[in-house]
Amino acid sequence: LMAIHSVFEERESWSDEFFTLGCPLNNLAQEMSPIDEGFRRRIEKIFLEWREALSEALKNGQIQGTVDKSINTEESSLFILASIEGTLSMTKNHQNKDVFYSCCRELKRYLDSLKAK
Repeated sequence: LMAIHSVFEERESWSDEFFTLGCPLNNLAQEMSPIDEGFRRRIEKIFLEWREALSEALKNGQIQGTVDKSINTEESSLFILASIEGTLSMTKNHQNKDVFYSCCRELKRYLDSLKAK
């Protein structure tokens, strides 16, 4: 769980473009998916691979006893990915990195709720 969250911790090295341009994959998905079905499927495949990697990380956490065994890893991975992409989209829209960090704090709170008790 902490590995997932650590990707989004505040870093001095991030350029302003990270916050203002949004996620390139999400930008492509938003612009091209309604226009080109083949393109949409290829983008979907990338998102699916990302979801599967998150789900596997959660399953490994369940095996290691750090993640609550009762959670549905597929649904949780979808929610985490949607939260990440939504965070990047909202940050781009607001042109404000404080939006990013606010969302990341809530994502951490959600990830903490998945910990084994």
